This record gives sequence, structure tokens and C-alpha cells, in this order.
Amino acid sequence: MKHVVELVDKDGVEEYSGPMASQANKSELGSPMPGVVEKVHVSAGAFVSEGEKILTVSAMKMEVHVKAPFHARIETLIVAAGSKVVEGALLARLSPAASAGAGVQSSDTTMASLAAEMAKDLV
Repeated sequence: MKHVVELVDKDGVEEYSGPMASQANKSELGSPMPGVVEKVHVSAGAFVSEGEKILTVSAMKMEVHVKAPFHARIETLIVAAGSKVVEGALLARLSPAASAGAGVQSSDTTMASLAAEMAKDLV
């Protein structure tokens, strides 16, 4: 069962409405704090290495980089730059890479591979 939270301020203005990450599910990345998603560093489908930055969340001049907890593929990005989030809000869903380091590529490498494939089609 997915938990969805709707949070409004005292004037009835929506602060956040969306799914929450399950702490029991390691494939769900949750926001470490309330704030705004400043930057999304990867795209859906990209492979990331353990410790690689996925998103940056900021609040009151403080930035926190949300990093990959393990070698993974980004299955789904739930938020975009500018999204308001609360602590524990679901940011992304990951799937483990085949094995540690095997077949794992950074998002820059993935984009370069895609560009090379597209160039082949043009020739």
C-alpha cells in the first residue's frame, strides 16, 4: 500500500501532495528534509554508482545531495527541479544494477553512448 500525504498551510495553500518513500523498501529514495528540489543530476533510465549524486534538495540556504545508496538504475524520477517536498517524500525509484560495478555507467557515459548511437543512424 502506497502512502500519499497532502500537506496544507494554515491558509489552505498546498505545501506538498505526493507519495512517501517506504523506509522498508531500499529501492525508494526519500527526501532527507523538507525543502525544494534544486537540481536533478540524472535522468530516468540512467545507471548510477554508489554515492553518485541523484538530486539536490535545498532549504534556507542549506543544500543536501541525495546520493545513490548502491549501484543502480534510475527506474523513475518522481520529482522535478522546483518541486516542494517534505521529509520522507518519494523522490525516485531505483533498481539494483546486475552486480557491483558491472554494467554500471554514469549518466554522462549513458548520454555519450546514446549520442554515438544516434550519430551512427545519421551516417
